[in-house]
Amino acid sequence: LVIGPAFLRALARYRRRLEVRWERSPAPVALGAVALALVLAVPAAAAGATPAARAERYLVRAQNEDGGFGAAPGQRSSPLYSGWAGLALGSAGRNPRDVKRPGGRSLAGFVLRGSGSLRDIGEIERTALLAKVAGLDLRRFGGRDLLAEIESRRRGDGSISGFVSYTAFGVMALRAGGASAGSATVSWLVGSQNADGGFGVARSSASDSDMTGAAVQALATVGRRRGAATQRAVEWLRANQNDDGGFGQFRGRDSNSQSTSYAIQGLLAAGAANGTVSRSRAYLLRLQRADGSVAYSPTGAQTPVWVTAQALMALEGRPLPLASVPRKKRRPPRASARAAPGEAAPAPPAKKKKKAAKPAPGPEPVDGAAAVAKRDADRLEGRTSSALKLDPARARGDGGEGGGVSALLVILGVCGVLGLLWLFRRRLLPGRP
Repeated sequence: LVIGPAFLRALARYRRRLEVRWERSPAPVALGAVALALVLAVPAAAAGATPAARAERYLVRAQNEDGGFGAAPGQRSSPLYSGWAGLALGSAGRNPRDVKRPGGRSLAGFVLRGSGSLRDIGEIERTALLAKVAGLDLRRFGGRDLLAEIESRRRGDGSISGFVSYTAFGVMALRAGGASAGSATVSWLVGSQNADGGFGVARSSASDSDMTGAAVQALATVGRRRGAATQRAVEWLRANQNDDGGFGQFRGRDSNSQSTSYAIQGLLAAGAANGTVSRSRAYLLRLQRADGSVAYSPTGAQTPVWVTAQALMALEGRPLPLASVPRKKRRPPRASARAAPGEAAPAPPAKKKKKAAKPAPGPEPVDGAAAVAKRDADRLEGRTSSALKLDPARARGDGGEGGGVSALLVILGVCGVLGLLWLFRRRLLPGRP
């Protein structure tokens, strides 16, 4: 306040000397300058991103804080959409244990926490495929043996729950976990092929692109990539491609992205990547939107997360089952934690006295799968109950005794700043007409 008047007079003199008056320019020139600035502001990486990278970025941004994914960004997380999103991001080289929003939980943790409530065989098979991508043990996933549960659904005829769909995905899940698919199961799957060469969801169902693509991936997994059944299924897919390059679910139906992706995956698994696959990928690219998502069809936009996930695997060219993805490298320890050259390393913390050993806990209850899954998910996230407890002083935000700032000093400081701003406005920036 003492030097304020002199300081304001000096600023006024500099203002008069350095003041610049701009001439009014035509509106087109101003608009052109703004357009040029916007063009230059677009990152080069975004401009050169591949369609697969754009789809991957869309999925990453669609993740919820709980680690899961909904049918669309902002919608409630679901195991179905989360599982397919995890497989898609795995095809792009992202381990589900590393897929997380800042401050949120990981995708693998979300799936692990919900594993205790798995009942449907399709959910179990999809979870097993995702656990493989994450590098987790399929025999001990949230207290459950996923492979044993798939094998327990095998019927006397070799099928898994009596459906082609469950049998095909069951074969892929078993092979992903290193287990045998079973000769009877493979024979049942081959015997389910329709006379036209395609596969349906069940033996009595008409051939469709989705199940034919899934069955071919399963047969390729058990070494029947060049087998007669696989080649007949490949010919069925080629014969049923629509003129726009896509595939409908059934013969003669309009094309959609999910059926097209299934067909691409099957053709790639059989080693039949030719003009059919190129045209199918071109169809998917025509349906990709500005945000990176892939539409279901030219007239449909339902479940964009699910559709984009399946399209991403087709664009990446990675049939199921996927191998485990390496974890993202962790950052090295901070420099402050290391000993500087010539200095002694910091002494290790003093050992605490051992407490009396507690009695060993009893066996876990049979119906405690959900509790085991939650425990394993917390371990995966590196979260413990003690780490979540807050110090009372920190919870209040006062930093403990004697650590606060006087409210009176804050008020006086704010008043002083407001006074300086008022003087600056009156003396240096007089009002203009």
